[in-house]
Amino acid sequence: MTVDTFFSQVTNPKQILAKIKELLNRVNPQFFEEEKKYNKAALKLKKTIINTIPSAEEYLAALEESYGYELLYICWQGFQYNLDCFNSPVNALLLQGDFETLHRERRLHTLPHTQEARATVNAFHKAMKEAGLLALTDEISEFYTAIEVEGYKIAHYIGFLFANHFLPLVIPGYTPDSVITNTYAMLLSRVTGFNLFTLENEIYQEFFRRAENE
Repeated sequence: MTVDTFFSQVTNPKQILAKIKELLNRVNPQFFEEEKKYNKAALKLKKTIINTIPSAEEYLAALEESYGYELLYICWQGFQYNLDCFNSPVNALLLQGDFETLHRERRLHTLPHTQEARATVNAFHKAMKEAGLLALTDEISEFYTAIEVEGYKIAHYIGFLFANHFLPLVIPGYTPDSVITNTYAMLLSRVTGFNLFTLENEIYQEFFRRAENE
């Protein structure tokens, strides 16, 4: 396995977005229906909206890119939060606050790739609004709202769990804090209604064990 191979597996925004969608489909029956409506709406949009700048295809690709990088950023925040808790256990109290603060979402708009993609999204929305066709994007927007509401939480938790396995290899004396990990799992399970207690082993197998075996 090369460093590039490992790095690409744990930092590829397309893979992160695909994994989040897969997990949401597994734990949330309603998300499957949301994705079906999205696929239908996206197909209709591409067939209906022709010769626009940006195009419908560019709009949809920009959404994928933007959310992929946002989820990657939030994964990293989860990883960093794990380290912050190790360095100062009082940081566990952040789990008692709101998720936007925990995820540091206020910085999302500063991500370079997100800024570029969002400019495309906004330009397309403006064109659709001027043409009186903005309603064609409603179900597409609803799909990504579901990713914001639920996917961000899972992405942050994935980063936190990944750190449980990675940090012992690079930080002398680091040991995963089972109390904080279980508290976090219980919090998310209660808030989302999903059973997340079996997620850690799956994430390890998917992102870490697979990379080790390359």
